[in-house]
Amino acid sequence: MQRLLKLTAFMLLLGFFNVALANSITVESDRQNIEFGDIITLKITADFQVITGQLDLSALKDQFEVLGSQRSNNIQMINGDFQSSTTWLVQLLPKQEGQLVIPPFEFENVLSQPYTINVSPIKVEHSGTALQPFFLESSVDVATPYVQQQVIYTLRFYHQGRYVDGMIRPPKFEKMMLESLKEQTVYQKQIQGKNFTVYEWIYALYPQSSGKIAIDPPLFNGRIQYAGQLRSVKEFAKAIELDVQVEPPSFAEQATNSWLPTQSLTLADKWTQPTGDEIRIGDTLTQTITMSVQGQKASQLPNLTLLSQSNYKVYPEKPLSTERPSVSGINTVKQFKRSIIPTQAGTLTLPEQVVYWWNTQTNQLDKTVLPAKTFEVKGALVEQQNLVDCTLPSQGLTATPGGTQGGTGTVSSIWPWLTALFAMLWLATVALFIKQKRQANAAVLSSATPQQVAEEQAKIKTQQAWSDIDSLCQLPPDSLYPALKQWLKKQHNIQHFSELNDTNLQALIQQLEASLYSESPLDSRVIDQLAEALKTFDSPNQAGLLKSQKAESKLATLYKR
Repeated sequence: MQRLLKLTAFMLLLGFFNVALANSITVESDRQNIEFGDIITLKITADFQVITGQLDLSALKDQFEVLGSQRSNNIQMINGDFQSSTTWLVQLLPKQEGQLVIPPFEFENVLSQPYTINVSPIKVEHSGTALQPFFLESSVDVATPYVQQQVIYTLRFYHQGRYVDGMIRPPKFEKMMLESLKEQTVYQKQIQGKNFTVYEWIYALYPQSSGKIAIDPPLFNGRIQYAGQLRSVKEFAKAIELDVQVEPPSFAEQATNSWLPTQSLTLADKWTQPTGDEIRIGDTLTQTITMSVQGQKASQLPNLTLLSQSNYKVYPEKPLSTERPSVSGINTVKQFKRSIIPTQAGTLTLPEQVVYWWNTQTNQLDKTVLPAKTFEVKGALVEQQNLVDCTLPSQGLTATPGGTQGGTGTVSSIWPWLTALFAMLWLATVALFIKQKRQANAAVLSSATPQQVAEEQAKIKTQQAWSDIDSLCQLPPDSLYPALKQWLKKQHNIQHFSELNDTNLQALIQQLEASLYSESPLDSRVIDQLAEALKTFDSPNQAGLLKSQKAESKLATLYKR
């Protein structure tokens, strides 16, 4: 008993402590956009525990009928800390249409924010006639849409009494793309003073052809217990026919992009450029464009393209899209990201981006423009750097003898001396071999003509250069790119890739650039082709020798088979 009293006292102190540290009261509802007659549940949550005091609902009674309320307290331990809260659930029935405002609630000098409920006129077809205890209803927000325009289809089943069992045969949507906006939800609705339970489904439809398209009526088949009796229910909704309009001729006459009927479309961009105030040749400018569209799926949105020009190159990434369904339709955000590299000094002007769309609210052609962007580009800085050493490092093996017990320390200490001895013998052998090789080469050169000596020396020089190129191309792409720049500067005094007069080599370098900027893997065949192109570019007179060596290599392989 004493432990229980102590625990209760601790909880009370914890509650008062949380009240002192309270910082928010939140208000939300199960639905914010409703029809007149819908019953909503308002949830009010204080992030502290309210020990005393009642929730004052009197301010709601001017606009709502309060049908009932309940309160709950919650205490939990998260990561060793106690957290407590108090929640009220209040059922409300709006007394009028329009935008109704839930006023702020206050506890311990903490105020909630006002909360808005949008109440539209009732759309139930039976509202003006004698009501049945159950009925099925379907509707669309627009009966004469354009091709590919979004149409909101709503299906509801109303019933009084208690639902026992049953199933809905869904409608058939032919010649249309379909997207579910709201799975089955259940809520209460008051019609002509009678309370109904409503099951609701909402879909977005996109007609793919013009003309009249019929939507077959759905069917409910089940059982309802009403007025003390179990009733079998078989109820059809009415059939709906859409009269789909063709694309207006004025759109095709003026627009440069594909047909796009929507409620709104916005464009915004963000730039990332090198640190500092100056932009130079070879720097990377990154542009991220965000297209936000209401009422269209991502697959229906156009792409934004920017082609490379003589003074800049463009490397686009794959667009990213996000679809956000809601009861009012699909909101899509499509993002385009691209890297732009200036290749000439001077004024760089990137053209404006324009998207044409058909405004379904005003029923006329509209367009959204992203303004042109201008940059001042300066010449590239001459880097006084040596070529990065691209040779692969040799890998040496190091043995670390470990001492063991039992008198083995003397044996272990011999190994460093033996290793040194073997190394000296190996170096002596290599030196002797090189000396003999040089003597043999000298003997050959002494008996050769001056032309043969020059050819042999050129061949050795070319083979050394090719060996350097092979080592260069063994680097990973992100290291190969800057090393290739340095190599061209040192070997050929070429400051930028645009100065190359070899179209094949330029094309291969562009593939390397595209791989780096799109962060996609590079085909190994591109590296092999790049190495061959560099060898041909480095020694044009040896192109025949390169082809000859290739042929010899292929013949040797064939002979071995």
